[in-house]
Amino acid sequence: MGKPSASPLFFTLLLIFCTSGIRCQTDPWDEVPTILSRIQANIPTFPDVTFNILDYGALPSANADDVEAPANVVEANSNAFRNAIGLANIFGGGTVLVPNGTFITGPITLRSNVNLHLSTPSTIIRFTRNTTAYPLVFTRWEGIELINYSPFVYAFEQENLGLTGSGILDGNCDCDNWWPWKGTWSRQCWVTTPENQTNARNALFQMAEDETPVEERVFGEGHFLRPQFIQPYRSKNILIEGITITNSPMWIVHPVLCDNIVIRNLNITSLGPNSDGVDPESCKDVWIHNVTFMNGDDDIAIKSGRNQDGRRVNVSSENIVIQDCRMANGHGGLTLGSCISGGVKNVFAERIFLSSESLDTAIRIKNNALRGGLLERFFLRDITVGRVAKQVIEVDFFYEEGPDAGYVPVIKDFVIQNLTLQDGAPYTCYMKGYPGHPSTSFVGLKLENATFNGIENDPHYVAENVDDIITLNVVVNGVLWEYQQE
Repeated sequence: MGKPSASPLFFTLLLIFCTSGIRCQTDPWDEVPTILSRIQANIPTFPDVTFNILDYGALPSANADDVEAPANVVEANSNAFRNAIGLANIFGGGTVLVPNGTFITGPITLRSNVNLHLSTPSTIIRFTRNTTAYPLVFTRWEGIELINYSPFVYAFEQENLGLTGSGILDGNCDCDNWWPWKGTWSRQCWVTTPENQTNARNALFQMAEDETPVEERVFGEGHFLRPQFIQPYRSKNILIEGITITNSPMWIVHPVLCDNIVIRNLNITSLGPNSDGVDPESCKDVWIHNVTFMNGDDDIAIKSGRNQDGRRVNVSSENIVIQDCRMANGHGGLTLGSCISGGVKNVFAERIFLSSESLDTAIRIKNNALRGGLLERFFLRDITVGRVAKQVIEVDFFYEEGPDAGYVPVIKDFVIQNLTLQDGAPYTCYMKGYPGHPSTSFVGLKLENATFNGIENDPHYVAENVDDIITLNVVVNGVLWEYQQE
């Protein structure tokens, strides 16, 4: 006897239910293979042609630990990178090979169909501390477009880009170079001076609120706004793979308005101020896989522009898959925000390990009533946390400007499954919306199959002015937790 089959009537009724406002129950994780297939189909490949920077006049340093080189050497290396990349681009693409050695250079601009390849573990590209070596370019700084220092590795409106290999990108930043421009910082290793970002940062934010044209927002030398480390801008089909990245001026891997991005098998270590690890901003189709983080700020932070400028550009971050990463230190491990005014949706994170006494929060949402932005469909599963310093899960709508503006921060369809806290934390969850919710804010979370060990506080959570919290099979210090809605 054959297997029974569904009748035409069954499919007709199913179609009616799914198109009549009654939501069919589907597993959102079923979307991940489609997203990854689309990304993998666009991973760039490069012609089998090699352009060795030594053939274009590059000069390696005598010692691998040299932190600076004479001006003529920095210029020679900058020209070698520029010429090798330029010729590779002109001739249809290829690999720009950086051989064994330490090369101190100015900023590097990538071009279409070119792979910049650091060929050995002893290959080091180290960036000069001479701030005048960095030309002004169109960029985005803390979610706002402007003209500022070139990022150390930059691309603008390019496609099919590679930054690969087994070597080291060293931003060469420390307590005396670039980092002090932050001004006051909780872990600063410098004396605060008037030469810091405060005035320029405030001026930039006001320009954005006043809708000053971007071409008139000119900063650079004398304004102390640190550049990002790696920033492809308005580009697509990007592969960043294999390398170690260290000592960044601020945000580290920061694609903006880009599509089809693969970031995998990296080691990112930078403990300076604002040293977020990977910050896709207003990007679509991003795969972050097998990355190790040791950062001074958020490890991964999904962004989409800040305040009025984010709403002006109005491009969300979408279809982001994060898998098999390890995170230590920093403010937040897996983070949405805070420059999130364009919104975010369809973020999937699985098989993540996070642990450090210097990591504040494992899973972090930060937003406020000046940012606004709709944050939806954030799905996490198989999350293992060793220890964190504050709370495992945080929803912070009081970040920076807080509730005193007219935009409604929303996090919904926020689902965490199969989470284990192994060694302890002060709180399980710390979530605060606004009085007058849901008109003023909306906080929704479903937490399913979670075990929290070593929670230090009783009560073990803070939940104020939240809207839609569901706990299913959640155990805290051996006791089942069934959250009771306000």
